[in-house]
Formats: sequence, structure tokens, C-alpha cells
Amino acid sequence: MQKPCPSSLSAITLCILLFLLPLLTACAGEKMVTGVVDERPSGSRIIAATIEGRTLSIYLPQGYDSAVKGGTTRFPVVYFYDGQSVFWGLGAAQILDEYIAAKLIKPMILVGVHSSSERTSETVPYNDAWIQANWGRYTPRAQEFAELLKNRIIPIIDEQYHTDKRSENRAIMGYSLGGLFAGWCALHYPETFGMASCFSPSFWVADEQFFVEAKASTKPLQRFRFDIGATTGEWNYYVPLLVILKQKGMKAGENLMYYEDPKGRHDAVSWQERLPDALLMFAGVQASNAPPDSVVSWNIETEIIASASTPGRFFLRLNPIVTLQSGIRYSLATEAAYKLANEQDGALATDGRFEFRSTRDLEVDIAYKHLKKRVIISYADIQRRMGK
Repeated sequence: MQKPCPSSLSAITLCILLFLLPLLTACAGEKMVTGVVDERPSGSRIIAATIEGRTLSIYLPQGYDSAVKGGTTRFPVVYFYDGQSVFWGLGAAQILDEYIAAKLIKPMILVGVHSSSERTSETVPYNDAWIQANWGRYTPRAQEFAELLKNRIIPIIDEQYHTDKRSENRAIMGYSLGGLFAGWCALHYPETFGMASCFSPSFWVADEQFFVEAKASTKPLQRFRFDIGATTGEWNYYVPLLVILKQKGMKAGENLMYYEDPKGRHDAVSWQERLPDALLMFAGVQASNAPPDSVVSWNIETEIIASASTPGRFFLRLNPIVTLQSGIRYSLATEAAYKLANEQDGALATDGRFEFRSTRDLEVDIAYKHLKKRVIISYADIQRRMGK
């Protein structure tokens, strides 16, 4: 896919407009003030808005006005935290334009909810001494911000735009701390958010308190997707969440998806590359002649993941990745079955971790549904990649 082009509106003009909108809201006393930021060549447009003093950037797809006049079409909606970067950093408008035009996803509205100078406070639901000591003081106000989003911002968006108000057609997404916030909202308000997509989420906060809450929750999640870049060394924090959510009845590869990006990092370039997977899971157009879980390809990545906390330590791991007919990618993680043919030469865990016990290559049989493959893990290659 072609990389997104920058907005045609100059950065100076955009900054001025975004600065003035809260002032206009205060003067007018209205629930919502809007102004067009970007009329795109595709026919879509991005609107700047403020609700309750919160700045928003709203994407309306091509054909929105004619659909509203027709009176029948209602649009699914994604709420994306860090909305100031979702269009001009992650290229969401370009991705949406291309995928909607190709009829790969349904026309949708994307509401970029801008973060504030209190980003840590409004995204983190827990006290964390490490964050206080290393990132600065904050007050956990994620619940307060989620209530503002749920009780004020969403109802006004639903009032002003032709949205589909059913929870299954409303998603929340975010990255890093915003990914933690998106997951927390889905966990606590599944009746509002039918899907959460968490890009490199900070589930590590407060000793993975999010996992504790997920395990204790009695509310059923509808759809949940989370991902990480394997180069960050954080994959081992996240795999246990799959087990927790599967125990609550979610089905991996269907309403629960985890993607471990072999080359991904904790940055905007990686999140942009993974954004289409989340949008496809939320509102993908399934071909009429293919079952929902139709696998068109898979490949096995052999990963050497440097520890994020211990210099010189590496995690060795097999990461089978499938691509569905819809284009969605996800990692099999604990879903694949692994069998080491020469057990005397190594060890292999159920989540794909492996180790050598001799200098011989490892022969591993991997199976998933109807798929089967044998891979050879070269001892010499692994040593070379670890710099030994």
C-alpha cells in the first residue's frame, strides 16, 4: 500500500484552527463547534471540532452527505485516542480512503480524540510508583475521562452525525498508554465499545494490573485485538492475556486477535503499518464465497528478541503468523501446536519459545487447523544473529 501523503492544509493553519476552536466553543456556548480542516481528493473530509473543551478531528468518508440524504445508511465509528496524530502521523485518512475505495472495509467515521497535557493522568487507571518516579507525577483519572467520553462526547457525536449507535459498530483504539486506555474502556464498558484495538499497549502498568482486572471481570468482551512489536522485548508480558481472555470464552482468531510484529517497534511507523489490520477486524467486508476464518497464507518467523530490561539476554521464539482472506494478520502464539522432532537437542514451549541443548539444528513440526509445516532452526544462524 502506498504511504499516506501529508495533509494539504499547512501545519500553521491547522494549529491556528485547533487553537481557536475551544475559544469559539466558550463564546458560543454550544455543545459542539466544527470547521473543515481538510477536503481530500477522494471526497472524504476531516473536520475539527470541540466538545466539552476537548479537541477532536473527525473523518467523514466519501459519499457521507449523499448517504445522509438517503436516510438509510448508518456509519460505524472508531474513537481513536491521541487524535492529533492519527491522521497526520499514522495516516489514517489515506488508509481509510484506499480501503473503502477498494471495498475492503465499510465506509466509517473515525473520531480522533486529542490527548491533552495530562495524557498520563487521563489514560492510566492505576497508581504506579515507577511512572511517578521516572515520568513525573500524575493522578489516575482514566475512569473520569472514560465517563466524559461515554456520557458526553459519544452522545453528541451520535446526535450530530449519522452514526450506527449499536455497540458492535463502535470501537475504541489507541497506542501505548492510549492502548492501555482503550483496553480498559472495553473491559469496563463493553456495552458502549464493541471492539478495542490496542497498539503496543502499556499493560505493564502497576505490575500488569490490567490482567488482574481482566481475569476478575464478569462482563463479556465483544471483540478485542492487541499487538506489539517484537523488537521491543515486551512480548512475554502480553501472551498471558490470551489465556485469560480465552478462559472467559473468547475465541482466538475470531473475536480475539494478537499480532506480534516481527520487525515492529514502539513507534508511529509500526502503528501505521498495523492500523489496517485493526480497521479490517472492526469493519472489514468479507467476500461472500469465503468463510470468516479462511486462511490464505501463513509463515513462521524465527525471532530473537532482546530483553527490554536485561542487557545481553535474548528470548528465542517461533512466531507463526496467518493472513486471513480478509487481509487480517494475527499471530498464532499459543494456538499452534508445536512438536520438536529431535527432543534430545533442545526444548520447546507451548507459546513457541525454544532453546538449544546441543549445537545441532532443531526440527520443529507446527500445526494449526488444516495447516502443517516443518521448520529447521539453524543453530549457527541463531548464534550469528545474537552476535556470538
